[in-house]
Amino acid sequence: LYIHAYLDITFPQHSHLNAWAVRAAYALHIADHVLKARGEERTNTLSGAKGEEPALDQGFSRARVLVLCPFRSACYDIVKLLLEILPGKKQVANMQRFQEEFGPEDDDA
Repeated sequence: LYIHAYLDITFPQHSHLNAWAVRAAYALHIADHVLKARGEERTNTLSGAKGEEPALDQGFSRARVLVLCPFRSACYDIVKLLLEILPGKKQVANMQRFQEEFGPEDDDA
């Protein structure tokens, strides 16, 4: 499996029957990418503190991945899955607002 490689792939067998497995696979790839980037950033920061020339890899934002979702429910599922995969990384800005806008709707109203 090419989960650690940055390759463009196509998966024509994607269907509603295996959508959850495909989503889990790319969520693992996202988590791997984010954790590697954070580790590299931390290493560069420490090497700059030792007197070496620091790498300029810290911008205004730490955004690393863009996932385009067709529906709000898909976005909600992906974020929840990423939070399950990364249990120690539960700091989410505006989580309450995200729950209200993207979470499952109440059918009682």
